Amino acid sequence: LRFRTSYGQNVLKHSVEVSHLAGLMAAELGVDVQTAKRAGLLHDIGKVQIHDAILNKPGKLDDEEYEEMKKHSKLGYDFLSAQGWVKPDIANAVLLHHERTDGSGYPTGARNYNSNSFAAIVAVCDVFDAITSNRVYSKKRSPFIAADILWEESFGKLDPAISKFFYNKITSSLIGSQVELSNRQRGTVIFVDAFQPTRPIVQVEDEFINLALDRSLQIVEVVED
Repeated sequence: LRFRTSYGQNVLKHSVEVSHLAGLMAAELGVDVQTAKRAGLLHDIGKVQIHDAILNKPGKLDDEEYEEMKKHSKLGYDFLSAQGWVKPDIANAVLLHHERTDGSGYPTGARNYNSNSFAAIVAVCDVFDAITSNRVYSKKRSPFIAADILWEESFGKLDPAISKFFYNKITSSLIGSQVELSNRQRGTVIFVDAFQPTRPIVQVEDEFINLALDRSLQIVEVVED
């Protein structure tokens, strides 16, 4: 098996990012870091068996294509389960990373990730990196927008304890970041309110903009140096 096509390279990049995030989360949560990192790295390996036309499609998948795409977690699980070196926790995390706590996920409709903490961690990291990266079907969005989505998904979709912990860690780590606002102004995040962490105070030159009060603005991008 090998990654193929330009999207295959994106899958690989995404998997490396998810692995990194999952390792950081595991260290903070006190679970095995290497298992979390390997689960993150391998979570999308089943996509190498999905047709290129589906993987590369720039628009929304139709129902038939989506059903085919959904097979990747089971395909990855089957492949890894046949390997002698792969821990069951890793294979099960690959199988369950698209499950949701309300039973709306796939492929089995399981709730609570069948108590697999690695699957719950990878699910959160997968969502965050998908939102904050350029994908064939969507442009990247800011970590603050991703954090807002994680907050919403923590109510009935993603593991609430893990998603809220990740949400708080991500937003607090962005203090000092250069950001671009929706009005095209650029400034620096100088304060994150624990009660509204995705609506920080941003300094733009000599002006301090409190996004918790000014709801007409939002952070659209974290500007890299």
